[in-house]
Amino acid sequence: MIMEEDKSVYHIYHAPHLKKVGCTKRLKKRLRDQKLKLGKHGTEVLAAIALKLGPRIAGDIEHLLAKAFGYRPGNHYDDCR
Repeated sequence: MIMEEDKSVYHIYHAPHLKKVGCTKRLKKRLRDQKLKLGKHGTEVLAAIALKLGPRIAGDIEHLLAKAFGYRPGNHYDDCR
């Protein structure tokens, strides 16, 4: 369970039952919207990337992790979503 959301980072999460690695600044909302819970079905936060590194770096890391799990990378993270 997330107690206090850190709004200074991009959260990269893994939902193995969906075969998905995702990236968001608003983790609580993303988990709620996708009906995910940390720990359930192995859902976990893999990394926290400082906002100052920017969305391009966060998206690149998201894609690298998706490929490492054998998933096809989705759309590259975009700060405007």
